[in-house]
Amino acid sequence: MRLLVPVLSLICLSFGNYYYDYVMCRYLSDRPEEAELYCLQALEEKPTPSLYMDLIKLEMALGNREKALLLAQEYRERYPGSVEAYVALYSIYRVSGKTDRALRILEDAYRKFPNNKEILIFLADEYTKKKEIDKALEVLERFARLNPENPFPYYLLGQLYLNQGDVDAAIEYLQKALEIKKTFRAAFVTLGKIYEREEQFTEAEKLYKEILREDPENRVALEKLAQLYMATG
Repeated sequence: MRLLVPVLSLICLSFGNYYYDYVMCRYLSDRPEEAELYCLQALEEKPTPSLYMDLIKLEMALGNREKALLLAQEYRERYPGSVEAYVALYSIYRVSGKTDRALRILEDAYRKFPNNKEILIFLADEYTKKKEIDKALEVLERFARLNPENPFPYYLLGQLYLNQGDVDAAIEYLQKALEIKKTFRAAFVTLGKIYEREEQFTEAEKLYKEILREDPENRVALEKLAQLYMATG
């Protein structure tokens, strides 16, 4: 590093202080205490979204949540059309235990970006944690409508219904997920557990064999089928 820093200095000084600060901010990323000053200076000179995120992550790594929060708020104000800014602000509130504020940020983001997958997933999760199941279902159903070829929202709906004790609805949505992608592991493992718990062993066997027909080397399905045979004799 002793040789590299002078070289970087010579290269970057000809382009102005910003480039030197930016390069040093990135170069010292594994040493946040040393990188902080360079990153702050680079941000002041050119406040780009990537620099905001670099600094937010750096301040969180240093345990400076208040600084990270102020940066995230500034980022959102400067770039109101950035989903990333809302997610950063939400994440800081969440990590800080300020769950009500975190939820309000997501709800604001949902109104602004109603079709964003990341916002939909986070918001559904927050509603589920707060036992606002109807709202969680509404968000996940929207996610599914917007992404009809994606098995993930159907899996999430299946999990939500399962957690509420509605086994039939859970099975229906997990089956929908598997219709889209037959080897979607999370869905077939969860569905198999339901069948086994409900003592629908024939359905569980059929499920695992269907996975193996699609993917004969599927290790998880092989293990599940072997465990099923051992348990049922």
